[in-house]
Amino acid sequence: LVRLQGFGSIHTESGAALPNVEMATTGFYSTFGSTGGGNAVTISGDFTLTSGTFSVNTVVTVLGDAHLNGGIITNPAFDPFNGQLVVYGNAFLAGTDLSYSLNHMHFWADVTISAPYAPTFGFIWLRGGDNTLTASGTVPDFKALRVAFGASYTVVGDIDVQTVLRVDGSMDLSPTQATLAPDSLNVSGTLNSVARLDLSGSLVVGASGNLVLGNAAHRVQGGFEVTGSMTMTGSLLLDGTPGNTNFRSTPPVPALTINRP
Repeated sequence: LVRLQGFGSIHTESGAALPNVEMATTGFYSTFGSTGGGNAVTISGDFTLTSGTFSVNTVVTVLGDAHLNGGIITNPAFDPFNGQLVVYGNAFLAGTDLSYSLNHMHFWADVTISAPYAPTFGFIWLRGGDNTLTASGTVPDFKALRVAFGASYTVVGDIDVQTVLRVDGSMDLSPTQATLAPDSLNVSGTLNSVARLDLSGSLVVGASGNLVLGNAAHRVQGGFEVTGSMTMTGSLLLDGTPGNTNFRSTPPVPALTINRP
């Protein structure tokens, strides 16, 4: 067990790994390196963050579980390749401040969110083969969420997505989810939901995609392009601004209203 209780930097050489790591400090630890790329950190066991600031400007890989109970995780790099957390075990988001979050967080197993979660930055990747995303308490508000190819997740509890929801694998949303309202939705895998769709941007269902929605008053304000399979009952309102008028649908759509200048 490695306990981080003060100030400093950490990294692991190629092929090396830290055992279980616990961080509980009033201090600050960095994954040592300059902006644009630090030294990678691999943790072979579990990672527990209780307090302190963990600054990540590289790729931190946790082979065990991640218990994010408190403290802050921040990313000083803000580039597309560094500032990443990869968790192969179960992930528990239970109080760590992730509002200034990482570029990417990759989860390969179950994810449990039991504390307010509303990052202003970053992409969450769900990569597990047959897993659960559980949300309780305050509805988590993902900045952007992607279900990777080959991944499969069942969602327990409601979720919100601010910008992009992309489903390349399979996702079953909770039957309590009343509205699904990211800026845009892109489905090349399978998304099952009874929710009402309310998009401020575009809907794309690719040729291999399968989108199932509930019986509701759906609204799309951007482009609408469905070449795969879609079950949408109720009504559909295309309600957007000029320039977002592309409409293409291979499967039938419900009662359609177009309200665009």
